[in-house]
Amino acid sequence: MKNKIRIILADDHSMFLEGIESLLRDQEEIEIIGCAISGMEVLKILGNKEADLVISDLTMKGMDGLELTREINKNHIGVKTLICSMHCEGIKIKELLEAGVSGYILKNCDKTVLLEAIQLISENGQYFTDEVKNALVNSLMHQEPSTTSENLKLTKRELEVLQLITKELTNTEIADKLFISLYTVETHRRNLMKKLKVNNGVGLMREALVRGLVA
Repeated sequence: MKNKIRIILADDHSMFLEGIESLLRDQEEIEIIGCAISGMEVLKILGNKEADLVISDLTMKGMDGLELTREINKNHIGVKTLICSMHCEGIKIKELLEAGVSGYILKNCDKTVLLEAIQLISENGQYFTDEVKNALVNSLMHQEPSTTSENLKLTKRELEVLQLITKELTNTEIADKLFISLYTVETHRRNLMKKLKVNNGVGLMREALVRGLVA
């Protein structure tokens, strides 16, 4: 029998908290192990129970979603964080990415989006809606390129792969477009993540834009 995805919900608006709990209760693959109205309450639950995912609002009194994400990433390795917010600010999304967030969706999304995000994150993926990704890109495009790029040595092929990653092409699509093997694309992706010191494709996109590596 497949293990259930153990989830903690956090939001300081009781109506939304009750609504999302009710929405997820009927999902056989999900187990709600706790509900909280603050980041501190989430940490208390994590101190007593094992969880796979925390779905949290961004703006909460006391410890907000950003601070909570940092604490979880630092002290609760293996627990993922999904932000569910009514706000979509590029700067805040960038901070959350740096804190180690695994996903960001908006509160007006459909149930299918929420379930897809939960499933993908539980499989060690990341999930960011198009609105969130666009807000991030728009924010990064207005930043000055990082001067640290001067010491960064990327090959011509790595730059080509990076360009296509920022266009959200899959590894298979990149391989087909560049007429190279899937293994070669995966190797370039791993090398890029190592050189740019990030852990996922969203991080690659962020660094590529901040450093002015792609148009």
